[in-house]
Amino acid sequence: MRARLIAVVAVGLLFVGSSAAYGAWSRGAVVAAGSPVLSGSFDLSAPWTQPLSLTGMYPAQKRTGVVQLSRTGNGRWVYTVGAPTVVGGTAKVFLGTGCTGTALVLPFSQTTVQAGAATVDLCVEVTASATLAPGQTVSLTLPVTAENRSTN
Repeated sequence: MRARLIAVVAVGLLFVGSSAAYGAWSRGAVVAAGSPVLSGSFDLSAPWTQPLSLTGMYPAQKRTGVVQLSRTGNGRWVYTVGAPTVVGGTAKVFLGTGCTGTALVLPFSQTTVQAGAATVDLCVEVTASATLAPGQTVSLTLPVTAENRSTN
């Protein structure tokens, strides 16, 4: 019994020690249509590889664009896509370069650790409101957060 207790305590201290030595960094960015986002030393970028133009939309029109998340440097990473804010319409986000299949339920957290140089494509589909008035603009804000993960 005593040997088991010592083994359990030793394993517990091993987990506590390794988690205490782990450091995590987080960087967030709000992605606006048409502009790349760089996060400085964390090296997260989110450029539109297929631009999303929201100008001159008419009621109920759908437009799509692809944003590519990438992180360079040492280490691995995970990411979260927050709920978009859309003025004059609605938005859906899909994994991949096509806006097909099932849309992500936002906020969406990718808990599978990505390789340091991995890229993730997100297809964004914006639908203008059916009651969009002439001259009314449609705008989109999509929050994206990446977090560094241990290289172990």
